[in-house]
Amino acid sequence: TFKTAMGGWVGCATNIMFKTANGVATWSAVAGPGAEAAATVLGISLIDENRAWICYSTGNIYYTNDGGATWTERLIDPYVGATVSRVNDIQFMDEYIGFASVYYPTRIGALIRTFDGGATWEKYATTVFDNTAPLYGLRSLSVCNENKAYACGGLQTALSSIIKFEA
Repeated sequence: TFKTAMGGWVGCATNIMFKTANGVATWSAVAGPGAEAAATVLGISLIDENRAWICYSTGNIYYTNDGGATWTERLIDPYVGATVSRVNDIQFMDEYIGFASVYYPTRIGALIRTFDGGATWEKYATTVFDNTAPLYGLRSLSVCNENKAYACGGLQTALSSIIKFEA
């Protein structure tokens, strides 16, 4: 994920990320939170060179305001009414408005959003799929504005689809 032409981050398996500030001429390692030592980084969203959001295969979301030196977990389960088993992607428009595509143990995908910088979350939309079929869930996410986003996902028995969510 790049916020500018010169600065961006990439996520890797086992809680490791790399960031560049010089257009990929050099990269610096960024360690994620210790609690996620064995987890896979599934999404990164940058606000600026120091503020970033990351999401994990464990269903957790973290925020940094110091370029990854320290991380703060942002709870989502109490706000969306169910345990989230993984967060597939996260995208913030600014420091307050963000969306995440989540996956529940019941194999149902949903889109959640926040308007207060991740302090609280709400279900924006549940998947439009027939819940009787096994679901991959919503994966990659692209946010247009606070009321419109696109995500890809699909049933195990069908090709993936691009889904438009609009309030």
